[in-house]
Amino acid sequence: MRNDLQLIQSVFCEIKVPETYIKKILYNNENTGNRFNLYKINISFKYKGLIDIWFFAILQRQDDLASSEEKVINEGFDIFYYCMENDYMPLVIINDNEEINLKGKFAHDEKYVFFIDQTDLPTKDNYPRNIRNTPLINSIKNRLGVNNIKKLCPYIPQEPAEGWRFFGRKKEQELLTDTKTNVFIIGGRKLGKTSLVRQFMNFQEKNNNPCYYVPTQNIRTEHELVESIGFVLSKKMLLRAKRESSQLNSNFLLILLKKFKVQKNKLPTLIIDEVGGVIQYSSRDAWNVFGVLREFSQTGNIRIILTAFQEIVLKQFLEFESPFVNFAKNLRLRVFNNSEVKECIIEPLSLWATIKDQNKFLETILEKVGNHPYLIQFVGEYLFDKLFEDGVDDIEECLDFLFTSSDLEIYREAVETMFFNLPSSLEKFLFLHFCLDASESKSPINKFEISHKRTKEILEAEVNLYLDFEKIRLLLERIELRGLITNIRSNHNRYHITAPAIYYYLEKFYSPIHELMYEYKSEAKENGLVENLFQI
Repeated sequence: MRNDLQLIQSVFCEIKVPETYIKKILYNNENTGNRFNLYKINISFKYKGLIDIWFFAILQRQDDLASSEEKVINEGFDIFYYCMENDYMPLVIINDNEEINLKGKFAHDEKYVFFIDQTDLPTKDNYPRNIRNTPLINSIKNRLGVNNIKKLCPYIPQEPAEGWRFFGRKKEQELLTDTKTNVFIIGGRKLGKTSLVRQFMNFQEKNNNPCYYVPTQNIRTEHELVESIGFVLSKKMLLRAKRESSQLNSNFLLILLKKFKVQKNKLPTLIIDEVGGVIQYSSRDAWNVFGVLREFSQTGNIRIILTAFQEIVLKQFLEFESPFVNFAKNLRLRVFNNSEVKECIIEPLSLWATIKDQNKFLETILEKVGNHPYLIQFVGEYLFDKLFEDGVDDIEECLDFLFTSSDLEIYREAVETMFFNLPSSLEKFLFLHFCLDASESKSPINKFEISHKRTKEILEAEVNLYLDFEKIRLLLERIELRGLITNIRSNHNRYHITAPAIYYYLEKFYSPIHELMYEYKSEAKENGLVENLFQI
């Protein structure tokens, strides 16, 4: 007879579960005799892209099981409701006894309760070779229909990724969790700034560290900024200030901050997300707020984490009197590296599908989709839907089909956000030109090299724009900040295209693409030097 740890291991088969990831939960049932042992298991060590915390209720072997089926089922309901009340979900009920079958005996609407009986548990000699055939994955597929399994999709492009849906960014997470310095996270739109800080907030919550989150996407004035910070830090002080008609300015903010001190070695963290709008649209009065934040954080009583669009903040760093000078360590968020792309797309989909050649599949993703996390979210969601809604068997063939069909429409929102909404016609023209150069060279778009020299030649020959190499560098850096290209680390004067999916979408729905490029070239000529280089 297998003990609890052996049964847990058989659920995961050849995937060894570290004992540090298993925690027994004390559960006492005075009415029915403690026939179940309850465990909390973190499966993130191997199952990427699946809910990371699971609860296992294991039925203990007893001599009277067959004659006491009703009592077993009653206790099963008790432990089920106990887990529901304590948010111990999903729950897996494991039964390794021949005398009793629990499947179908629990009438309830909760979808995230799964059953694994003796017939589902392989012996060590019969472990399946693939993770997708382990008893855990099989029980999920057997229990959930198409509509409910969608809730386990690890890709939601329209929302920030966090928890088990968060991939990559290990170095960035370490900077946030292992240091106490102020950090300014700078990154283009949809690169994952909010996802990163939310993941950090989850870490803080698990470690009982005080953390305060202030979203400021739609804030434009000093008054609105201070009010938002006050609402999060102390609603009581904010209401009192409003009743007394006090000005919500940097002076009030300083009074508010002074209530925060390190307690029990717990440093409070204040996160202000997307401050770019305040920086761009407010008067210099708002700078006083950031000056107060900088000075107070230097007392060591609070830590500040800011996020902003790169293109907005860069200009402020050039200001000698800017409050951001010496404010924080700059963390520049870039597109995913290839390993992060693999973690985000290969590992989660491998739970549900056979990927015969993972290296080739990854190469196709990089060549057709790119390294931008936002674009990867869309293709991941598409492939997950195809697996369960359309019942496709060959996910590699499905990926190839995407880029030859009208299914490319899945990228309409992403192209609108990342390309059409760009205010600079010159940047759009150059991006399309780079993609066409790559296509004509027969090189994979993501491997085509963009040089300062070639960019200078294009601008002079086609836009009549004559720039020195320093301005060329700044222009290419601006396009990189948009997430469309990335600097080659081994050669800082050259770039790769990181968003080929945008080009393939435009080629499909806006052909001939030369006409679109000509339109942007004409606008760039009309705008002139100042608009082309400094337009935000």
